[in-house]
Amino acid sequence: MRNLATQQEPIYEWKPESDNQIVGDKYKNEKNSLYPLQSDRPLQRNDAVWFISPCKSYGCWILNKSKKKFVVVSNHTNIPEQGWSENVYKSPYPLHNHNSPLAAASRLAWYVDEEGFGQYVMLINGEIATFTSKKPKNWRMLKCRKEEEKS
Repeated sequence: MRNLATQQEPIYEWKPESDNQIVGDKYKNEKNSLYPLQSDRPLQRNDAVWFISPCKSYGCWILNKSKKKFVVVSNHTNIPEQGWSENVYKSPYPLHNHNSPLAAASRLAWYVDEEGFGQYVMLINGEIATFTSKKPKNWRMLKCRKEEEKS
């Protein structure tokens, strides 16, 4: 199906759930999937690595744009520094499962920004299409106010 406004083929088109397919993609079905051990589709970019959770129940691409490429993960605490949303926190890799359907799981990446805060993003044709939670411009100021109110 062609989009007449842009004269381009759609990026993807969902088929019935029983097929577990995306039209025009090489993803076939659940029994052919190697996820989470490896992505079911190539990424089309060279600045990411495939991550598999320690429990081997989920995987995603890692895109690290942080100034610090190596991050110390403390053994003294299991609670990372919280960001502007519940699932945004300082971590070089995700600490929670994205719980995405198999057809979309290989399109997800853990994006670590310049300050070291990570969140899931959706990749389409190798580009970031959506963020889980956009960073508010004044989120640091709001965070300071909340901490002052707790004191």
